[in-house]
Amino acid sequence: MSIAYSEAELGSSEINSRRHDLDALRAFAMLLGIGLHVSLSFFPLPWPVQDTQQSGLFALFMLAIHGFRMQLFFLLSGYFTMMVYRKRGMKSLLKQRMMRIGVPFILGVITIVPAFNMISWLAIVSHKGQTSQAFADTEQPFSPLWLATINNDQQRFRERILIDDVNERHPKLAIPLLNWCAYSGNIEQVQMLLKRGAFIDGVAGDGSTSLHAASFAGHSDIVELLLKRGANVQLRNSQGETALQAAQHEYSSVVAISSLLQLTPPEEIAWREGRERISDLLEPLSLPLEESANKREVTVRIGWREAYSTWLHSSNFQLSLWGRKLHLFDTDLFHHLWFLWFLLGMLGLFFIITAIQQYCSMSVFRNLPTSHWTRWLWIIPATMLPQYFMAFWVPMVGPDTSTGLFPQPHVFFYYFIFFWFGVMYFDDQDTQRRLGSRWFLSLPISLLVIFPLCLITLRMPLWSTIWQPLYAWTMIFSLIGLFRATMRRDRPVVRYVADAAYWLYLTHLPLVVLVQAMVRDWEVNSLLKFLFINVVVTSLLLISYHYMVRHTWIGVMLNGSRRKQETATKQSLGAITN
Repeated sequence: MSIAYSEAELGSSEINSRRHDLDALRAFAMLLGIGLHVSLSFFPLPWPVQDTQQSGLFALFMLAIHGFRMQLFFLLSGYFTMMVYRKRGMKSLLKQRMMRIGVPFILGVITIVPAFNMISWLAIVSHKGQTSQAFADTEQPFSPLWLATINNDQQRFRERILIDDVNERHPKLAIPLLNWCAYSGNIEQVQMLLKRGAFIDGVAGDGSTSLHAASFAGHSDIVELLLKRGANVQLRNSQGETALQAAQHEYSSVVAISSLLQLTPPEEIAWREGRERISDLLEPLSLPLEESANKREVTVRIGWREAYSTWLHSSNFQLSLWGRKLHLFDTDLFHHLWFLWFLLGMLGLFFIITAIQQYCSMSVFRNLPTSHWTRWLWIIPATMLPQYFMAFWVPMVGPDTSTGLFPQPHVFFYYFIFFWFGVMYFDDQDTQRRLGSRWFLSLPISLLVIFPLCLITLRMPLWSTIWQPLYAWTMIFSLIGLFRATMRRDRPVVRYVADAAYWLYLTHLPLVVLVQAMVRDWEVNSLLKFLFINVVVTSLLLISYHYMVRHTWIGVMLNGSRRKQETATKQSLGAITN
């Protein structure tokens, strides 16, 4: 992510080459990142806070940003990586990046990530059962039985179960009543529903059964009861998961889904014990894919995407450390700091490729086709390959998020294409400023034509493979052209925000969740609340940057020495004057 790099760090001899337009673009993208995370509480999504005032427009806002923002970060990161390498050499590049990426990453993992986890947990458990949008404004009102279930009114539940339809679904979420009770862990209600004839294998909107729900939430007693009553362990949800696979998700996922449904998540210790018991119950009854009597037919049926996803999330990559399960790809360790982990990996690849180039006396950077448009023709098909494997679990505009110890291969490769484009674009120089020069045409086309096509084809993997990379590239090129046309001159305010960008992005997430939780129940228009959270969070972080970071060792670590930058600026201005 390019917010770790500033052209000012290149030294006095290069200060005149500072790209003020890219500094401004970096600051703009940072603010979009904060806005994206603020928006997550304003539409139904697994997020620690679900605001009472919601709107589907925020989902569109989030998808529109997620479709290009991090790709832009990695592209600019590649550009500035190549800039430092060309002007200072590999040794200086590695030293600088380890200081400004590696050290903040380690410090962030031991401070910011735990702070986010703690504040998220407090935001969930402190909510006193206020009705969220998931249970409000439905076209069909709740039946008395559903109201008794949600309010955990056991006496009323016993009365209404004799009258109401036990197979009734949630009027907005389409979740069968049995599935809801299985997830919430109320075994008494599950027993009564089964006795009254509730369909044990009824599926929710995502194809999950009551057995999936109980397994995911770690309720081993309910799983055992469902198995005794004949629940089908072979059924798969729309993501291709069996109940056994549903039990392999991380506890953070359970907390997030519980928050979305406004249910109290199970205690982590009890959940982990329940999950172990569920695995013991389901493993002997589950038929592994590789033991299928018709393996070839099954492999063809599930396709490449399904086979890759099954491999990626399989137990082959699961370890037991200190009594806890760690999945190398799936266990959420880094939250929003995952991009620093990716950058370290890309820096390693950059070093390896450069070393090979020097050893073989060839250049993979400069030997490009002479025709301007053909030299970049490879980027769309190259991006389409990893895009094909995206969004297998949940349809999404934009790439998957990989926060585990091992970067998911398709996600890393996808972002590396943007990083490498930035590397080569620096050498290209683009002195004629062709890239994004027609932004006034491409930007509205991207937002008003290509983005809607991305939404329309969300559940069509082949079409998404075409439209989503096209949307990312056109938005990136358009914004580069727009900012080059409007932000080429040095603007003190923009430069200040650009310098503060790294700090703001690293530290914003715990504060975002805290303010979201504070305003969650305000009876105020959702747009006003959204703007209020953005202003409060950004203002507080800018104040902390100015007084606690900018002129301290933290500021030196993140952005380099202010004194050296100011001296370099004075020297360059003096040379220009003379």
